[in-house]
Amino acid sequence: MNKDKDDAYHKISVPPATQPTGCPVDSSFTPFDEAYLANPYPQLEALMSDKPIFYAEELGYLVVTGMDNVTKVLKNHDVFSSENVQDPVFPVCEKATAVMSASDYNPKAVMSNCQQPDHTRIRKHSRNGFNARRMNLLEPYIRETTTDLISQMIAGGQHSEVVSSLAHALPGRVIFRLIGFPEVDDDQLIFWTSNRLIFTWGKPTDEAQTQIAENMLKYW
Repeated sequence: MNKDKDDAYHKISVPPATQPTGCPVDSSFTPFDEAYLANPYPQLEALMSDKPIFYAEELGYLVVTGMDNVTKVLKNHDVFSSENVQDPVFPVCEKATAVMSASDYNPKAVMSNCQQPDHTRIRKHSRNGFNARRMNLLEPYIRETTTDLISQMIAGGQHSEVVSSLAHALPGRVIFRLIGFPEVDDDQLIFWTSNRLIFTWGKPTDEAQTQIAENMLKYW
C-alpha cells in the first residue's frame, strides 16, 4: 500500500526537514544518548536557558524546550500541524517498508494526527466509546486488574519496574476490553503492539524495525 496517502496512519518516506534560517543549530543534541535517557533534566535545563528553541541536526526537527513556547505551539493549530506526529523520526528500512506495503495493511490517521474535518468526526465517535457509562461498567474490572498487577509487583521482590509491570499492561488490557478482545488474547496482543514507540519515535536497528513492522501487520 502507499503509506504516503494523505489519510495514512503514518508516512514512511518523509523528506528531511529544511534547516530554518535564523535559528540556532545543535549538531550534538540527541535524545537517544544513554546519558540523556538516564537523566535528561540537566541537559534540558541548560537548553531552556541557552537555546529554548533550536534545530536538532540529527533529528531534522525544531526542538522547543520552554513551557511557554510549548504551550503556544500546542494551541496554535493553524501554524503548527499535528499531521506528522505518527511518522517515524528516522527513515524506515527497505525490509520494513516491504512488510508494510502489504495490500491488507492500510491503517488510517487517528485523532492524534488526522486533520479537519476528520478529526472532529472521529472525536465525536470516540467520545461515545469512552463515555462515563462505559467507564463505570468497566470500573470493577479496572480495580481488579490494578490490584492483581500491583500484587504481582509486590510478589516479585523489592524492586519493580512500574512501566512494564503496571503502566503498560493496565491501559492495554482496558482498551482491549473496550474493543471487545477476549482476555485470553491479551498476551498476544501486547506482544504485537509492544515497541511501537521505538518504531515511531526511537532509533531501532533495521532488524528490530522489520520485526515491529511484522507485529503491527499481524495486529491490524
